[in-house]
Amino acid sequence: SVGGSLAIQVNRQLTSLVGLGALNSVGSLSVIDNDIIVDLNGLANLASVGGSVDVNRNVMLDNVQGLCNATIGGVKLVPL
Repeated sequence: SVGGSLAIQVNRQLTSLVGLGALNSVGSLSVIDNDIIVDLNGLANLASVGGSVDVNRNVMLDNVQGLCNATIGGVKLVPL
């Protein structure tokens, strides 16, 4: 768990978030300007984000399915 904010930003060579597989809650989350991340599957075990989520300017990102198990600010995401 991260009680405060988790910012994953401006990583030009970061390819995956699988190292975050044990993370189950954060205060807020931002994933911004990561050039070659294609998915957020490393966040699949994230159950709760207390505040905001900002996923922006990740040019290769194909989907955000990795966040589908999370309740974000009290709202549960449901995949379409």
